[in-house]
Amino acid sequence: MSPPTKELIETERLRLIRISDTSLSGDHLKWFHANWVDPVATSWSLHGKCNTLEESQAWFTERLEKYDAITYIIFARFSADGAELPFPGEVLGNMGLRTPAQGAELPPFSRTSVAPTSDQTPTDPSTPPLSDLEHSKPINLRSLGYTFLQKAWGKGYATEAGRAVLEAYREGTREAREKGDEVYYIEATWGPGNPASGKVLGKLGFRTIGYKEKDRVWLAGDWRYGYNVSGLYV
Repeated sequence: MSPPTKELIETERLRLIRISDTSLSGDHLKWFHANWVDPVATSWSLHGKCNTLEESQAWFTERLEKYDAITYIIFARFSADGAELPFPGEVLGNMGLRTPAQGAELPPFSRTSVAPTSDQTPTDPSTPPLSDLEHSKPINLRSLGYTFLQKAWGKGYATEAGRAVLEAYREGTREAREKGDEVYYIEATWGPGNPASGKVLGKLGFRTIGYKEKDRVWLAGDWRYGYNVSGLYV
C-alpha cells in the first residue's frame, strides 16, 4: 500500500494534485488523459500514448491497482503575464512514484562507495554491492516517472515539481523509515537521447549508476537500444 502523501501541493509556480478517481466523468481522469493522449509528451514512454479516454482509464486503473502508483497532475498556477489562473490552473504534465513490475533495473548503489564526479556520468553497470547494513534489509523500491506537455519544456517545471513530490514522499514515509526495517530507494531511467531528463534527475539528487542494454524499441522518433539508470536513497 502506498504511504500517505499530500493530496494538494503548491510551489512557487505550480500546483500539484494527487489523483485517484478513475471514473469517466471525473476530473482526475480528464487531467490524466490530457497528458497521455499527447504523442509528444508520451514519446519517451514505453507504454505510448492513449488514443481514447477509455484507454487512459484502463492505463490509469492499471497503474493504481498493479503498480500502486502515486500520481500527481501538475498545473501552472499563473498565466504567462503573471495573472493567477482559476483553480486548479493549466495542465502541464504529471509525475509520480510507482512500484516497478520487475524490481530494480540495476542493483542500488552502495552509500559507502565513492560517488562519481558527476551525477550524469554513467558508471560501469557492475554497480558496487550494497553495504552489509543495507544488504541485510529489504529494499522498499519505487520508480520515478513524469511526462510534460511540450509547452512546459525548458522552464524548470520538472525540477520544481520533482522536489515537491520527493519531499511529500519523504514526509509520508518518515515514520516507516524511522523504524529502520527497510531501505527506501527510488530509481529512475532516462535515455541517452534525452539528456534533459538526466539533468533534471541530477538536480533532484539522483546518482547515475549504470546503463542497461535492452532489445531495440522505437521511442521519440528513433530506435533505442538501452537506457541510463539513476538512483536516490530517501
